[in-house]
Amino acid sequence: MTDSQNCLRSQDFEEVGDNRHITFFEMLGNWSLGSYFTDEKIPALWDFLTRVVGLDPERIYVSVFGGDPDKGIPRDEESADIRARLFSAAGISADRVDLGTEEHGNEVRNQRARITFYGGKD
Repeated sequence: MTDSQNCLRSQDFEEVGDNRHITFFEMLGNWSLGSYFTDEKIPALWDFLTRVVGLDPERIYVSVFGGDPDKGIPRDEESADIRARLFSAAGISADRVDLGTEEHGNEVRNQRARITFYGGKD
């Protein structure tokens, strides 16, 4: 199941107008109501985006759940590793950055990394 949702960014209006900040965009989502295997789903999505839709892999960046130590949930290294292999097969370096909390991520940005780990709010 997929969806497309309209998004309005309101927290950084003063930044709108440069080459990185916009006010309105559409965010795509890919959801599953049943079980599936990560090692099958991520490559299938990559194939759909790059081969079927025709997106340039050089313009794809991904975010991965950074875990929640307070709840005993580890970082999603499996998804990051699979995506790193897909980028590598396309001849693209797949640097990773751990943004931690939302506040820290807003300060340091993604540093041009392909794979970004994110966490919760402060």
